Amino acid sequence: MKILHKRATIDILTIAGLATFAMLAGDAVAQQGAPSEPPKQETQDAGHDQTTPSGDAWITAKVKAALLADPDVRGLALEVETKNGVVILRGTAVTQAEIDAAKKIALGIEGVRDVDVRPVGIGAQR
Repeated sequence: MKILHKRATIDILTIAGLATFAMLAGDAVAQQGAPSEPPKQETQDAGHDQTTPSGDAWITAKVKAALLADPDVRGLALEVETKNGVVILRGTAVTQAEIDAAKKIALGIEGVRDVDVRPVGIGAQR
């Protein structure tokens, strides 16, 4: 019971920290009069030019925040990496349904072209 309480406390503090960071970043952007969206970046994809509305770091942050906010996914058990718009999830999940939910969440983020969940293992306990 104590472990679950500590985990819930850590989850809440992590989400609160992300929310605070997002709020402070939004205030800084508003003060500068800059757009709220990151600048468009030119990327090379298999020899073709592709303009993406957001960079890989932005996508990674958005996916991680969305995973942490979803009650059906253990966001702290998953690492997120993005390469050219392709999100790679690593870590452990309790069930295949949790992996599927994480993939669906990631695919819902603007700029995500595909999600690789092959590095996610099944078998961790909640």
